[in-house]
Amino acid sequence: MAIKIAEVGFQNRSEREALSKAEEYKALLHVSTPPGELDRKAGMGERQLAQEIREEIGAEVAEGAASENSVFESEVSGIVAGTLARSGVKGDMPIAGEKETEGPPLVQVTVVDPKGESVIVPDENIRFQVGSVVMVIEPLRSFTPGLYHVNIRIANPITGEVRELEQDFAWGVLAMNTDQDVYEVGQTADIHVGVLDDRGDIVGDAEMVLEVVAPDGSAESLVVPPTGTCGIKEVGFIEPDYRASYTFKQVGAYRFNLTATHRNGTRSISSTVEVAEHAPFIVRRVSATRNYPAGPTPMAIEVRFNEDFSGRIVEVVPESLRVSDVSPPADIALAEAGAARLILWEGAFRAGETARFAYSFEAPPTSPEFYTVGPLKVGDASERHAWQIANDLVESYIYGGASGVNGQIYRTHLPSGTSSLATTATTSNPTSWWTGSPRAPSPPTPSRM
Repeated sequence: MAIKIAEVGFQNRSEREALSKAEEYKALLHVSTPPGELDRKAGMGERQLAQEIREEIGAEVAEGAASENSVFESEVSGIVAGTLARSGVKGDMPIAGEKETEGPPLVQVTVVDPKGESVIVPDENIRFQVGSVVMVIEPLRSFTPGLYHVNIRIANPITGEVRELEQDFAWGVLAMNTDQDVYEVGQTADIHVGVLDDRGDIVGDAEMVLEVVAPDGSAESLVVPPTGTCGIKEVGFIEPDYRASYTFKQVGAYRFNLTATHRNGTRSISSTVEVAEHAPFIVRRVSATRNYPAGPTPMAIEVRFNEDFSGRIVEVVPESLRVSDVSPPADIALAEAGAARLILWEGAFRAGETARFAYSFEAPPTSPEFYTVGPLKVGDASERHAWQIANDLVESYIYGGASGVNGQIYRTHLPSGTSSLATTATTSNPTSWWTGSPRAPSPPTPSRM
């Protein structure tokens, strides 16, 4: 979801180009701080600060806020005083009466899910891009699609004011993955897409268009065709329902903007794909984008090291996913926040080597659901993006059967509830019931009268 939160012009910056936290905070402070407020803060009386001094103060406050996400009142006063001293400007600053209190987070995002529960969105799920200042909220590690309400609180540590923005938005199940987290010029991305409707069923006939915006601002559109696998519901099946490829020609950040149009509506998702001249390591994944959660699904990870590495490698999995078949053997722990399960490997690898890791995950049989796995932590660095998973609708069957010449079988396909009578007959024999997935053994064949 993308929301424009400020009208700011950026010179020599492309539309949708990523902004750093410091750049975003500086822009927000610029548009929300009246010139007279900084003059008052500096104790200038009737005088006015020069524009370059205002910009220097804003930049330094933004840098401090970017590292801590909040700023003490005394820190703001200290920044103002230091800037005035360096510039040779004298002001009568009222520092003595200020309290050593930490201000609220500069940006805090809260979403209310379809059940009415509030969740504070972690910083790692929030990014900013050019287009004035656009906040992009990435899907949470585990969420239920539907209509959400978002509240954005933007605090100004210079004025002490807090501004709130509110908006309704829909998070649907549209998942897109590239096989690597970073590429080199000349490499081709394998792009996997999965889409579910509001009920959780596979959508196999959507019109899928991918807009690719290159680092130089040029754009092209690709049709993402279906692969013909939309009807396959098998445990462990990982082939995508839609697939495309794209070869990179430039170094820098590419924007992938995917739009899926179906009779039930239009959904979109976007991501950034990095192309680098040199990356310390490259992560490649092979797994399901649209997952059938009636059993375990394999996840294979390759890490190609371009520099020597020794240390810990950590995979991050939603806590609600069961993990098994971990290879090589690893420790498994819960993250401190309790929302994620961690798979912990240790290893040492030379430049040019490729490390291989694997495990299976089993998601709860609920749909529609959306999960993100990763990003993989390699020492202090991280994979460039997480792997997205759209959780498919589990189809189960209940059979009622009886042996004998006059047997009858009732077959109910859940959860749709549609029922058909396979053989119409009567019997006084007891009926046995069993449940199974669509791949379970077939029920006894009814005898014909």
